[in-house]
Amino acid sequence: MRSAVVYVIDKNGYELARHAATSFLLTQSHFQDVHVFCHNFMPDPADRLIKIAQQTGVQVHVEPIDGPNLNGIKINQYTPQTALLKFKSVNEIAHAYDRVLCVDHDILFFEDVFLEKVNLEDFPIGAVYDLAEISGLANSSFAQHCRQNNRSTHYFNSGFMLFDCSKWDRDLEDRYLQLLEEHGLHCDYKKFCTTVDQCAFNRLFENNWKRLTLNFNMQACAIFTDKWARASVRHYQGKRKFLPIQPWRNDSRDVRLLKRVRRALGYHNFLYPPFNILYGLNAIRKKANIERANKAITLAELMSSEPIQASQNAGIGSKTSGKTGGLMM
Repeated sequence: MRSAVVYVIDKNGYELARHAATSFLLTQSHFQDVHVFCHNFMPDPADRLIKIAQQTGVQVHVEPIDGPNLNGIKINQYTPQTALLKFKSVNEIAHAYDRVLCVDHDILFFEDVFLEKVNLEDFPIGAVYDLAEISGLANSSFAQHCRQNNRSTHYFNSGFMLFDCSKWDRDLEDRYLQLLEEHGLHCDYKKFCTTVDQCAFNRLFENNWKRLTLNFNMQACAIFTDKWARASVRHYQGKRKFLPIQPWRNDSRDVRLLKRVRRALGYHNFLYPPFNILYGLNAIRKKANIERANKAITLAELMSSEPIQASQNAGIGSKTSGKTGGLMM
């Protein structure tokens, strides 16, 4: 199986992406290529990331990306242009691979999750529920908006999307652009939407995606929970990322991995105070948030057992009608 991982970044996100991609290279197996698509900038061609990849037997492709067709798409201040280029990045390379993982640059990989063994069960994409959205943590009227607009509440986070390239239809770009345009007029999921690309992906693959465990994309709304503590993949979405390291938000597990990553990248500033003390005290202070996050996790696990019917509008892998898309254990 020939596989690749894709990052889409701009200059502001590059330093974070170097750390994220290095965590992937140091922990994951059976991926032959890393594609770093750069919007409106190009990094140093001798970047140490390329050397790390060579040492792990992986090839890094650093290439420019632009989206002239996106110039007329209405976005808000919370949506970076790079988010809208995710579809194009996969579209550029899908013909050359069996699987492509499109992942955000604020995700750290702690352990090998053996992505090559994930059974997508004939679905075109594997993804993870967006915890904050489906539970109402981010938007208390999410379920109501879905019902009003005849949209599925089975809504995934677009920060981690594993594509089966045999089901990739290059003609779907027009459909994706159409969904982005429609979103500019009205979001079917939220009254005030800050996730333009994510909503478009959810429309495109509505009820037609393989539900992976939260372990593949444990989102930062669940920070301080037991699930977060053990997750193989942590997604630091939101304003606060895994860098700069903060002793009240980064636990010792974060620090151990980031030390390893930064050492590989050639950094030598590893003098950090004891982290678990301040982190633990902050967890006590956040007790109410933890309880809400645990309820969101329970809801996601319950929803994963519900059968979902493939959407009539799904353009990729529509023959999966009738499958449950059950949780990948």
